[in-house]
Amino acid sequence: MAIANKLTFVVVTCSKDLLLLSRYLSSLVTHCNRDDLEEVLLIFNDHYKYLPEFESVVQRFSMLPIRHLWSNSIWPEQSVYDWQSQQQLKIIVAELVRTEWYVINDSKDFYFNNLVYNDFVNAQGQSMLQVMPIHNPHDAWFGPNSYHRSQYEHAYDLMKLRFTEHMFALRTCEASVCPCHTHTVQSMITYLKQQCGALFPHLLMLQINHKAMFTEYALMSAWLVKNDLLLTQYRLHNHREGFICKVSCNKDLRRGK
Repeated sequence: MAIANKLTFVVVTCSKDLLLLSRYLSSLVTHCNRDDLEEVLLIFNDHYKYLPEFESVVQRFSMLPIRHLWSNSIWPEQSVYDWQSQQQLKIIVAELVRTEWYVINDSKDFYFNNLVYNDFVNAQGQSMLQVMPIHNPHDAWFGPNSYHRSQYEHAYDLMKLRFTEHMFALRTCEASVCPCHTHTVQSMITYLKQQCGALFPHLLMLQINHKAMFTEYALMSAWLVKNDLLLTQYRLHNHREGFICKVSCNKDLRRGK
């Protein structure tokens, strides 16, 4: 039984982002209501040799209920640590989540105002992230010449859908925050394992012309549409409220390897 009315915060991070991660965790210490927090789940998407440095950062935030894992411990097939492997981990991490909803963050995100559960999931049980129209030709994600358009088309094809036949899709728009319904993502994982078989552990690593074939949010969006859940679990109307007014992001503290 999933834990209701509490949140899990999930971050997939790497060695070059450890200063960003520290800033993010500090923002949770300052602004997160502990009664609403079940745990902070940190996945280290990098070579084992950098793990001690990651663990030293985690130890400084013992006041938070942190569970931290090296990515290979949940994805033994992993051999590359990069942006695409981050996408794969953002999906499979759902199998570790115990709460009804979890919040995906990137290390570059940080909060600057006090947070409560309903900043992420409203009283109607919807994510406070707004779905976006897909037919704006200038949209940076969905426009015909946008970088992510083909990744959504491939994801919808995989779910036996046509991307252009739908009006809205899921993507992040404020920082990299995405509240996700745990059971929904877990059911998607089950479906993808059945459809892809031995290919599933490498699904987000696939490329066409040196470009990722899928992204995590493209797959999630397609799954939500396939199951008529997109406008049930996510909001349609553009209200700037909740976490959207309390989060920012930048990469100023990112370092080279």
